[in-house]
Amino acid sequence: MNKLISQITSWVNGASTFKIGILFVVISLIFYANTLNNGYSLDDEFIYTSNPIATNGLGSFSKIFTQASFDYGSNQYGYRPMAVLSFALENQCFGVNATVSHLVNILLYVCSTLLFFMVLQVLFIREDRFYLFLSALFFLVLPIHSEIVNNVKCRDELLMLFFGLLSVYYWLKDSNKFKSIFLGLLFLVASILSKKTGYLFLGIIPLAVFFKTEGSWKKSFVSLGFMVIPVVLFRLITKRFKEGKGKRVYEFVENPLYGGEIAYDRFTIILESNWFYLKNLIFPTEFISYYGFNTLAISGYRPILFVGVIIALALIILSLRVFKEQKVHLFGLIVLLVGLFPFLNIVTPMVGIVAERFATIASMGFCVFLVFGFLTVARRFKLQKATTYLFSFIVLYSVAYLPVIWSRNTEWESKLSVMEADLQKTPENVVLSSNLASNYSSMLSKTNTPQQRVAYGKRIIDLTEKANALYPIAENYFLLGSTQYIVFKDFKAAEKNLLQAYKMNAVHFGTLYNLANMYKEVNKAKESVQYLKLLLNEYPKSIASYGMLAQQLAEQGKFKEALEFTQSGINQNGEQYELVLSMGNIYYMQRDAKNTILWYKKVMAQRPNNVEINERLSRLLQYNPNLR
Repeated sequence: MNKLISQITSWVNGASTFKIGILFVVISLIFYANTLNNGYSLDDEFIYTSNPIATNGLGSFSKIFTQASFDYGSNQYGYRPMAVLSFALENQCFGVNATVSHLVNILLYVCSTLLFFMVLQVLFIREDRFYLFLSALFFLVLPIHSEIVNNVKCRDELLMLFFGLLSVYYWLKDSNKFKSIFLGLLFLVASILSKKTGYLFLGIIPLAVFFKTEGSWKKSFVSLGFMVIPVVLFRLITKRFKEGKGKRVYEFVENPLYGGEIAYDRFTIILESNWFYLKNLIFPTEFISYYGFNTLAISGYRPILFVGVIIALALIILSLRVFKEQKVHLFGLIVLLVGLFPFLNIVTPMVGIVAERFATIASMGFCVFLVFGFLTVARRFKLQKATTYLFSFIVLYSVAYLPVIWSRNTEWESKLSVMEADLQKTPENVVLSSNLASNYSSMLSKTNTPQQRVAYGKRIIDLTEKANALYPIAENYFLLGSTQYIVFKDFKAAEKNLLQAYKMNAVHFGTLYNLANMYKEVNKAKESVQYLKLLLNEYPKSIASYGMLAQQLAEQGKFKEALEFTQSGINQNGEQYELVLSMGNIYYMQRDAKNTILWYKKVMAQRPNNVEINERLSRLLQYNPNLR
C-alpha cells in the first residue's frame, strides 16, 4: 500500500497541470456523466428555455447587460448578466439542448476545481503538491456539489466560482505587475456579474495575499483598497439598467424569519443552519432542492447544536494556537467561516433557510481545513502513515458516495422528478408541495386527455390540501379551488377555496379571473361583474376581461357602463381585436346600426374571415344603404 501511495504521490508531484486537469475530467465524468441524459429542471425554464434574452442568442446582447433579471420582466433573480450571456452563447451555437447545458456545467465544475488546485499551488508554494492535490480532489467529489452540477440554473454559481478563482489566481501570481492586478480585478467584476455571491472574494483575496506574503498586513490592506474598484464598477453598471417591474415577495413558508412570527427563534435557526452545512459538507444523508418552513427545526434547542458550536470554537482556538506551526489549515478554516457567514441567517433571512449551493465557496475552505488539519494533528502526534490514511479516506469516501450521487443525478431528470423525489424525503415541505401542484396545474392546461386531466387534478388537490393543513397560503387555495372548478366542476368547494385565496391575496389575477368565470358559468352575473371590475382595476391590460365584463353588463341592459369599460380598455391597450369586437357587439345589442357598422368594419379589417360578423355587417348594410 505504501509503495502504491508513493507512486501516486510521485506522479502527482511530477504531472503537468494539463494532466491533472485530464484526471479531474475523467473523475467528474465518472460521477456526473449520467446527468447528460437529464432534461431541464426547476427554474431552468424561467432562466433559459423561456427567457427571450437567452434564447435569442447574441441577438439580445445589449439587453443582457441592461435587464435586471433572468426572466425579462421580474426581478426575481436579480442582475446576473454573465450567466445570461453564457446561455445566449450556448443557444447561438447549439440551440436549446439540455445535454449541452449539462455538459457545460460539468466542464465549468472541472475547470473551477483545477483553478482551485492552481490557486493553492501559487498560495502555498512550499507545501507538498500532493496534499494540495488531495484538497482539490476532495472538493471535486463532495456530494453537496451535486446541485450546482445538476441544476442548469446554477450556471450563475459555477461562473461566479470560476471567475472568482481566476481573480485570486492572477492576483497571487504576481501582485507586483499591473497586468496581473488588472486581470484580477477584471475577473472579480465578472464573478460579481455572475452572481452577487462573488462579493465574498473581496474578502478572500486580501486574506490570500496575507498568507502569500507570510503575514504582510501592508500588502493585504493595499489589495483590500483595490477591492473598491469592482464594487464601484458594479454599481456604475447596475445604476442605469432597466429594473424589472415585479419584485419577489418572500414569505414565511420560505423562511420563518421573513414572517416575523417566531423571530425569537432566530438563534435556533442560526444554529440549525450552521449544523446543516457542517453535517452536509462531509456526511450528507439526503439531498433536497428546496428546504424552507417545516424542513428544519426552528424552535427549541437540541443538545447536538450546542455540541456543534463547542466543537467549532475548539477547532478555531486550536487552529490559532498552532498557526505558526501550520498555517494552511487556518486559511481553510477562515475561508470556510467567510463562505458560510452570509448564509447562516445572521445578517438576513435566506430564501429556503438553507441550500446546498450556498456552501460552494465555504466548501473550498472545508476541504483545505480537513486535509491540512489532519496533517497538523498527525505531525503533532508523529502519526505514521498519515498520507496513506488521508488518501485512503478520500478514496473510500468517493467510492461510498458514488452511487449516492448517481442516484441523485437521476432524480434531477426533470422538475417533476426532482420535486417528487424531494417531497418523499420531506413530506411536510409546504413550498415543494405548492411548487409541485403549480407544475401539475401547468401540465393540466396543456392536456385534453380526460383521464390525464383527472389524474393531474387529483394530484393537485392532494398536494394543496396537505400543504394547507401544514401552513395555509393563498397560492395553494387558488390552485385547489381552480382545480375543483375547472376539472371537477365542484362549484361549492371551488367557491369556498377561491374566496379564501382572495381573502389572503386580493390582487391575484388567477383568483379574480377564475371567480369571475365560475360565477358567470353558474349564472351569478352580479358576482361575476364584481370580480371582473376588481380584476381590471388591478390588471388594466387584461383584454379578455374587458370583453367578458362588457358582455355581462350588456346582457343586464347596462349598455352605457359596458361601453365605458370597453372604451377604457381601448384607451389602455389600443384598438385590439377583442375590444373592437366587443364595442361592435354592444352596439349591435342596442340596435344602433350606425355605430355597429362602424365597429364591425374595424373588426373585418383585422379579421376578414370572421363569417358571423361578416354576415351581420352585410345584413345591416342591406337594410341601411345610407350607412354604406
